[in-house]
Amino acid sequence: SGANLDGDALTAHLGERYQITLTSYKVYPCCRCIHPLLDALGKIRREVNIEPANVKRMKLSLYRRGAISVDNHMLRTHNARYAMAMALQRGTLTRELFAEDVAMDEITPLMERIELFADEDLQKEWPEKYPGIVTIHTWDDKAYTERVDYPRGTPENPIGLDELRDKFLMVTTPVMGQERGAELAQLLLTRNFRAREVTRVVTGPAAEDERLH
Repeated sequence: SGANLDGDALTAHLGERYQITLTSYKVYPCCRCIHPLLDALGKIRREVNIEPANVKRMKLSLYRRGAISVDNHMLRTHNARYAMAMALQRGTLTRELFAEDVAMDEITPLMERIELFADEDLQKEWPEKYPGIVTIHTWDDKAYTERVDYPRGTPENPIGLDELRDKFLMVTTPVMGQERGAELAQLLLTRNFRAREVTRVVTGPAAEDERLH
C-alpha cells in the first residue's frame, strides 16, 4: 500500500550501480534454456574428442521449467535434442542450422539416443541459477559428465568483447553485410558515439545521400 512505500529505494545506489551491467547475452541462436547444456557439452568436448557415432546415450538434465520448454518442441530453436545433436555433429551452431529447410537425416539417429529429464533438485536452484547437466555414455564403455550453473553470456559467466562482437556480426551480417556490420560493431564498442552516426551505418550510404539531397 501507499503507506508502506519506500521512496528511498528509487534512488538507492543511484550513479553507483547500473542495471545494464546485469544484461545477459545469448551466445547460441536458440532458446536460452538449452544454453547450459550446450556449454556443458562444450566443456566435455574440450576434454575429450567424442565422435557422434561413438555416443551410445546422452542424458540431459535441466530444471523442470526449462525441461518443459525445450522437450520435443516443434521449433528447432526450442528443441534441446535437435540443438545438442547438431552441436555435436557440426561443432558450431549458426542461425542457418536452425532453418526448417536443413535436412535432419544426419542427426536423427543421434537425436534418438538423447534423453531429456526434468531434475527436481535442479529446479530447487532455479531461478537463482540456470543449471544443466550433460552425461555422455560411449560405445566403448566410458562416461563423461559436466554441469553448468550459469550459461556463458550471463553476468556470472561473462563473455569477452571478441565473442560478443562475433555474435553481433552473426545476426547483423545477413541484414546489412559484413562490412557495415563490422563498422557498426566498432562504432558501438567505442561507447562514445552520436545517434546520427549509428543511423548512417544502419541505413547505408544510399539513404544518407537521399537525406542530403
